[in-house]
Amino acid sequence: MDYYRELYNNLKNEYEIYQNYTEKKIQQVINRNIKLEKDMDVLSNIVQISQYINSYIRDKNLVSMINDMIIGVLGVKHSSIYTMKLGKLEIRASSPEACKMELTEEERKHFEEGREYIFNSNTYLKICPSCKTKIKSSMGMPIKLRDKFIGYIIVDHTINLTEENRIFLRSISNQIAIALENSILYMELSNMAKKDPLMGIYNRKYFFKKVEKLLEKEKDIDYAIVMLDLDNFKKINDTFGHQYGDEVLKVVGRVVIKNALKTSIFARYGGEELILFVYGFKNKEEVYNQVETMRKEIQDKEIILGDIKSNATASLGLAFSSNENRTLLDIINKADMLLYKAKHNGKNRVVCEEEFIKETNIL
Repeated sequence: MDYYRELYNNLKNEYEIYQNYTEKKIQQVINRNIKLEKDMDVLSNIVQISQYINSYIRDKNLVSMINDMIIGVLGVKHSSIYTMKLGKLEIRASSPEACKMELTEEERKHFEEGREYIFNSNTYLKICPSCKTKIKSSMGMPIKLRDKFIGYIIVDHTINLTEENRIFLRSISNQIAIALENSILYMELSNMAKKDPLMGIYNRKYFFKKVEKLLEKEKDIDYAIVMLDLDNFKKINDTFGHQYGDEVLKVVGRVVIKNALKTSIFARYGGEELILFVYGFKNKEEVYNQVETMRKEIQDKEIILGDIKSNATASLGLAFSSNENRTLLDIINKADMLLYKAKHNGKNRVVCEEEFIKETNIL
């Protein structure tokens, strides 16, 4: 009988050992599956955000949209994205309460050095001044593009953040870096299609596109066209060189921008000829006075490039739309004819329509 009792106890012990071992292995498998599910969720979120970013790469609010996604996916209390501007980190997107949050001494040290961090507390790290919520966890992630530090992400939460959260935020920082680079490239390409590379103002093609779109929307607005041509520009190039001629164009462009109405649309029409579409003015006399101010300032401006100092003058033709004629090409042709008249009459002057002179007695 003792033999069977001993055999039973041995079998029971072996079974219990096997059961414990099996239960431990099953728990390990469960834990591994839970981790894999979490990792899959992180990867799924990363893929979704990557697709989202690629879909909205041209949107100027992309960084704010990404910041909202960080809050939504991580469920954090606050999130802020900083980007580098003129050598300093500035908030590019933030949840309203985050703007008022002060960094702890340790957070600020990592932030200023551009280092990654995650801080958790059993009590709290800081208190939100807006909603008085106790923040138990904070995470900071640098945004780098090919090892160049270009920004920073900070998130705060009321519960402890995890390693999975860190992996997710690190991936998001990479996505933001790529998005910022692509956004800059897109803007550069977009500007190349719109802007004159020398003067930085609209080119002729985009001028017509923009003005025609405006006139299609605002069919009855009164507007004026100013055609400006630099006097003796060939002689300037021949005497001082094309680099100085380029400088003259840039300086004249800045003078026009400075004196034109903010609603004006300014472009390089071709060569040394510039065009200005003016609308939103009080009266025609206001426009004439602005154009005359431009002419005088161009005349009086000493243009310097290296050792070369000289002056330039410009002739301008000014034409207005009317109830009888609002066709853009007709008004441009009229302004062009008035410009030719200014050249013919001695240059360095503004010539406008006879009707305007009679109406205002301006001359």
